[in-house]
Amino acid sequence: MSSKETNKGIFSGLSDIKMNELRKMIIGLDNEDMKRLALFVNDPEAFSAEISELLPNSIKLMLESGKISYDDLVPVFEIVLQDSIKKDPHSLASILFPIMMPAIRKAVSEDLKKMLDSLNSTLEHGFSPKRIGWRFQALFSGKTYAEIVLSNAFIFRVKQVFLIHKKSGLLLNDVVDTSLSVTKDADMVSSMLSAIKDFVQDSFDVEQSNELNTINVGQFNIWIEQGPEAIIATIVEGDAPSSLREQMKEAIEKVHLKYSLELNKFEGDTEVFEKTETYLESCLLSEQKETKKRKPITIIILFILIISGLGYLAYMTIEKSLRLNKMEIKLNQQPGILITDDDRVDGKNVFIGLRDPLSVDPYKIAKEFEFDTSHVKFQLKKYISLD
Repeated sequence: MSSKETNKGIFSGLSDIKMNELRKMIIGLDNEDMKRLALFVNDPEAFSAEISELLPNSIKLMLESGKISYDDLVPVFEIVLQDSIKKDPHSLASILFPIMMPAIRKAVSEDLKKMLDSLNSTLEHGFSPKRIGWRFQALFSGKTYAEIVLSNAFIFRVKQVFLIHKKSGLLLNDVVDTSLSVTKDADMVSSMLSAIKDFVQDSFDVEQSNELNTINVGQFNIWIEQGPEAIIATIVEGDAPSSLREQMKEAIEKVHLKYSLELNKFEGDTEVFEKTETYLESCLLSEQKETKKRKPITIIILFILIISGLGYLAYMTIEKSLRLNKMEIKLNQQPGILITDDDRVDGKNVFIGLRDPLSVDPYKIAKEFEFDTSHVKFQLKKYISLD
């Protein structure tokens, strides 16, 4: 007897219960577990439904443990969103409609308000003595007129923010206020700051714990906030409040929290720090001077002039129309003249009708109503009147 037949004989003598117990002892699964496993293998939908409850919790645990980050998930959601838009753009539009429409209305309203405020400001100050003085200042100082205006409009303004590696002095990233002119060479600025810091510490025997935090350069101040591996420096115009310093501290802390490993092992590759713009841009603060809200007198006067002009034109048009009507009535009252129609051709009022050669000259009557050949024209056919 073969071994196969022997095994068959052995297992055939076992009951289903014994067989189930033997299977569980060998592979750790009973009959119900095997059926469930077979269902997952043969039915993808059942398998998807089973793991759907586990996936959210798994992703949450991976985020908390640091195995993946939100930045890793962004491309996935972007692809899903793009596919959704391609397949059914109307569905996404319907979802976003309640959110986007109020925002669009608010944006349009604010833009209109800004446009009116800008127009009023331009009309009031465009040629004021103050603005003319600023134009002369811009002409002789080498600055643009916009810079002069902004410098007078703000209490303080951060023009540029630098992120500098502390040990090497290399520039890691920088952001600028796009409405202002900025330094042409950010790398040169970072090297200069590192050199000044080292010079102060070496020349004046300053302890490492007493770090340089402010440099005055003409009308600008350079504020510095130092971390273990990197420095944030801001170019400030005007008198900045202490809240800027707090914002710089918060920004440098976030940079170290997010990029501590990259800063510690930095060897000259700055591409990894491109995403620090978000933290640096939070330091581009400014405070505008409060100006007394003036009544829009100029706009009111302009509006009155426009309305007056339109009213005068309307009056002249109506008055001319009345004179033409009176003239036509008088012409029809003259013996031998009959006006049958009138028209307007090439800027002239043309009167069409019949005229007896012995009747009064119609242009003579037109002059009585202050009309001449440049205003009116008569196309009157000859006829013999019985009057």
